[in-house]
Amino acid sequence: MAQKYQGHFSLAWRRFDVRLKDAGPSISPAIHSIQGEEVNPMNSIRTSLAALVLGLSLLPGALTAGEYYGKQKVVYHLNNDDPKQLDMALRNIQNHINAVGADNIELRVVLHGNGVSLLTKAKEDMDLQSKVINLKGQHVEFKICKNTLDGKKLSYENDLFDVSKADVVPSGVAELAKLQAEGFVYIKP
Repeated sequence: MAQKYQGHFSLAWRRFDVRLKDAGPSISPAIHSIQGEEVNPMNSIRTSLAALVLGLSLLPGALTAGEYYGKQKVVYHLNNDDPKQLDMALRNIQNHINAVGADNIELRVVLHGNGVSLLTKAKEDMDLQSKVINLKGQHVEFKICKNTLDGKKLSYENDLFDVSKADVVPSGVAELAKLQAEGFVYIKP
């Protein structure tokens, strides 16, 4: 952001500087003495403007995502099968990664109950497959509830898209509690 406005401040400073110089005699009374030294008010104006520019460079927009948000540990909780809500959740997750930076976030998605439908639908839906693969490529881990798999008589190998044994956890809700105890922030989109 500071770079974006640097040209604006430079131009504004030149205009201001020219106006002060053009003021001629009317500005001369403003030259005063501090501890016996003549001080030109232009120097204090320049110092003030430099401080302003430095201050603006510290605004959130001037920081990188990682500097502004810092490192994050987040768990997203999915337990419904509404296609619009699942799509919104995947967009939220991607937007979160975009804002923070993939290197600054440790992200888990816990699916239980009807939320497992995300990966059953992805078995046949190329768009969903692409989104899941893209998120996994950014180190997002999907954790699937074994209780749900057992209750719905689903096989992680045959019925879900791109799930390994390591992705299956004994209980979705217990996994959410465990991750929160480990410092993960809970998000329910």
